[in-house]
Amino acid sequence: MNALFLPKQAQLCSFLMLPPALLLAAGLQADPRPTTELAAALKVQYQLLQPAYAECPVNKLRKEPGCYLSRLSLTLPFAHQATDWRIYFSQLTPVIASLHPQLQIRHINGDLHELSAKAGFSGFQAQRQIDIDFISASGIFSQSMIPGNYLLKDKNDDVYLIASTTANNDVSGTPAFIQPFTASNPDFKQNPADKLGVASGESLYLHYQRAQAAPLPAASIRNRLIPKPALLQELSNTAVNTAAGFVLQLKDPQLKHQLQAALQQLQQQQLLKPQSKMPLHISVNTGFASIEHYRLRIHATGIQIEAGGTPGAFYALQSLLGLYDVANKQLPAVLIEDGPAFPYRGQHVDIARNFLGKDFILQLISQMARYKMNQLHLHLADDEGWRIAIAALPELTELGARRCLDLTEKTCLLPQLGAGHQPDALPNGYLSQQDYLDILAHAKAHQVRVIPSLDMPGHSRAAVKAMALRSEKLKQQQSPDWDQYLLTEAADRSDYLSIQYYHDNTLNVCLDSSYRFIDTVLDELVRLHLQAGMPLALYHIGADETAGAWQQSPACQKLKDAGETDLMRYFLKRTANLLHAKDVQLAAWSDGLKHLYSDENSQTLPSSVTSYVWQNSYDGAALTAHQHANAGWEVVLALPDASYFDVPYLNTPYARGNHWASRILSTEKVFSFQPQNLPSLAAIWQDLNGENYQIDDKVPLQQPKKIIGLQGNLWTEVIPDANSAWQMLLPRLLAFAERSWYLADWQPSYQPGHSYQHNCPLLDQKASRDYQADWHSFQQRLWFKEVPALQAAGLPVQLPWVGVKLRDSKLHALTEPGLLIEYQQGNQPWQLYQQPLPAANNIRFRSKIVNASPLAAKALSQHGLSSTAGTAW
Repeated sequence: MNALFLPKQAQLCSFLMLPPALLLAAGLQADPRPTTELAAALKVQYQLLQPAYAECPVNKLRKEPGCYLSRLSLTLPFAHQATDWRIYFSQLTPVIASLHPQLQIRHINGDLHELSAKAGFSGFQAQRQIDIDFISASGIFSQSMIPGNYLLKDKNDDVYLIASTTANNDVSGTPAFIQPFTASNPDFKQNPADKLGVASGESLYLHYQRAQAAPLPAASIRNRLIPKPALLQELSNTAVNTAAGFVLQLKDPQLKHQLQAALQQLQQQQLLKPQSKMPLHISVNTGFASIEHYRLRIHATGIQIEAGGTPGAFYALQSLLGLYDVANKQLPAVLIEDGPAFPYRGQHVDIARNFLGKDFILQLISQMARYKMNQLHLHLADDEGWRIAIAALPELTELGARRCLDLTEKTCLLPQLGAGHQPDALPNGYLSQQDYLDILAHAKAHQVRVIPSLDMPGHSRAAVKAMALRSEKLKQQQSPDWDQYLLTEAADRSDYLSIQYYHDNTLNVCLDSSYRFIDTVLDELVRLHLQAGMPLALYHIGADETAGAWQQSPACQKLKDAGETDLMRYFLKRTANLLHAKDVQLAAWSDGLKHLYSDENSQTLPSSVTSYVWQNSYDGAALTAHQHANAGWEVVLALPDASYFDVPYLNTPYARGNHWASRILSTEKVFSFQPQNLPSLAAIWQDLNGENYQIDDKVPLQQPKKIIGLQGNLWTEVIPDANSAWQMLLPRLLAFAERSWYLADWQPSYQPGHSYQHNCPLLDQKASRDYQADWHSFQQRLWFKEVPALQAAGLPVQLPWVGVKLRDSKLHALTEPGLLIEYQQGNQPWQLYQQPLPAANNIRFRSKIVNASPLAAKALSQHGLSSTAGTAW
């Protein structure tokens, strides 16, 4: 009997009356398989069909140009008819249309999405693939923008990781379930105006071929420090033998404690020996330009270090260690006179999006100190996490430091960024107060200042949700303090969407409870810094705003009625007053500070301001930097197209990285940065789409000393763990340290009011030759000495992709000077590349450090198509 030919009521009765055996035969009974088996067996594949889709539907979330077409494919090895499941996954840009008639994708919040069955879905047939096409907003350039760790939730609310989507956190950032992006679009153009070509094996080969330079003498490489000193003069051709070591002689006994970290490094190299007759004399005096300046003299009778302060003496010891030839136990006889180009040489690291762990931070401080960087901007809170314990407000870490699949967010935040379902495993976590004290102590010993940042008022979702949970618990306990730290207003009906697609991530700047919260958090940070002997001098408030927030807030309307026309200005001033009362200076991103930029507003602040300029060079960075410096504010340059280390090394979808600011940030581009003359960048760089641009210096810089330095920045939306973070930092961090410390002769001096455009002559022939020589010496020092040392410290370093060109039926390979090339054919062992190979399709190439372990040989290239790893060129 076929129920399809019966009236509706008869169909239902017949279905209910069928015996179990017939139910099984018809395939209509709910599948008894446990959800664990489904999660283990379900094969998920992601495929990008069209990166620039022509038929974009209306984006109901917000108006923004562009969209792309993708496909999720689901396959089970067995039949499964149940429809009471949900799949949750992350994607950095939201799905705005699902094209499958029986399955739907819903954007939940931020980057989290839900895939579920509609009525009429007939379930899975064994080995039959189900394709779900969908359209997403904006654009996509990198496979790392599709995190793995999809989650399957059953009718009992039990949650399981779908095994086929387990994230593969290698240098490419590409989980195995993602199909190669360029398979459907070899050119990978985002729009008709896109002029930025995708890297290929041949384009890399041609680049390396043009950039070939003769190897430098080994001695020259040994003496070429990173960062380069202002003056290095050879005193003798004869090296100083260090086998007997040196005896420490300190003019001030306190220096031994203050320099302990550097002295321990010398002891590890067996350079300090009390019985030695060779003195290592260290003294501090006021005859230097700053406390960071130093003079180092190495000669046959001993070593003398003079410095303007403890930091200068510390950096002199770092230079000494950098010159040390470990293999031959000798030092060059040289005189170094040195000091920084900028007093602020910083690195920002975001541990809020993905928690990288305490050990990562300690290692980062050590490496920053080695390369004479002195400011660690620690981004501790954002939408996706709160990463420092505040004793007065334990909910901040009890809820805000954990992500899992709890849609009520009573036990954890939503699993944004592919965080998975285990709230107590990385990338979740936080710094205990003891952890933070340990970090401060390590930073103090290495002459690094820690600048904490808890982003407000936007990017505050972790705090907002944690304080909402606290309020709810206290309400249930009938506590009169239930709203003491509440960051939102129940009557606020504002409808907004943040840049990361959150609709509930902004604290209300009109509530007194918001400032009570800020004050409480600041009190604990100030106490911790005092306890560590590193008083909190600078606090970064973020100052990110969210368009549309507070528009329907009764509390804000009350303020407006009282004459407060600019709510962000109100927030900044009130927060600055809180900081001033604690003797702490306000720092913020430059766009938020535009609410204070006028003669009247800047003069009413209770203390000076530090502005972090984060516009791109092609989007007004020079103008903002000049305006804020001329207003008397301290300015830190944090330009994304010069210093955002979450940007890919190379323009290929296979390289890990975010793309909104720039699609290429190679090590050489970082090296070529000209912070002393921002308008001149238009002569050497291009914009996001590979277009030339022009900068007119409409507001000349009147107070150049107010530009106090540079900051590298590492945001972690697409960086899930510490290994990935190191590969994005190294080796670019070393080039950035060079530009922060050393002002090269080839860098063009600032010319007020000048205009610059691409291909406009910037460097004369001598300056151009000097630049090339400087870059090649940096490269060879980098690969011959610095990277092997970093690898020996256990740190993953991103190696260059190999360039491959087909010529005369043979594969010719090149990479950067100072590196070897290895190749692999099929599954054969890796072999050293020494000459062109007969052409074949199954050959892979990789760069390798000379005498390095396999850990350092991770950058792969395949003939004609870069395959799995990023590159620096």
